[in-house]
Amino acid sequence: MFTVTEPHSDGSRFHASITTSGPSTLSIHDAALGFPGQSGWHSHPGLVAVTVISGSIEWFDENCVRTVCNAGDSWMEGGQLHAFRNLGPAPCI
Repeated sequence: MFTVTEPHSDGSRFHASITTSGPSTLSIHDAALGFPGQSGWHSHPGLVAVTVISGSIEWFDENCVRTVCNAGDSWMEGGQLHAFRNLGPAPCI
């Protein structure tokens, strides 16, 4: 189960928690994608939470449906096939 408490009106951080039914691994990664970089088609073995800190990307699902994600946008990914690319001109973090 994944739960998120949204940011408070005073701008303080939100809280997220994950409950699993067995042993789990949590990894935290920072990544930057230069322009005109792209990820190639890929998937993940588990749940991935993503937040764009700066820049913009085009995110494509397995049916090539395009979603533009900008700084401040967040989403969850699972094992579905997807790809993304930096819309530039600066690196996307």
